[in-house]
Amino acid sequence: MDILETHGTISLPGRGEVEVTLDLYDPPRTDDVLPSGWTAIITSGPDLALGEQGLLFLDAQDRLTANPFVVAAIGDRVTRISAHESR
Repeated sequence: MDILETHGTISLPGRGEVEVTLDLYDPPRTDDVLPSGWTAIITSGPDLALGEQGLLFLDAQDRLTANPFVVAAIGDRVTRISAHESR
């Protein structure tokens, strides 16, 4: 399993935007194409609730590309989200 550490911003309804560091699991191999759907672990960022939804903006993407996500699991100091690129 390949893991890509990256940086981005999440936008949460009623909570504004927060910068985060994420580990993306099994990203594609090309430099300019990010996955259309993935699982990510937020390794630094805000406390989120299970099922909470928001938008993820990865630094490697155009800022206009929003990735809707839902919090899928919460563990020991990490949060797993399920995200997909909106089209």
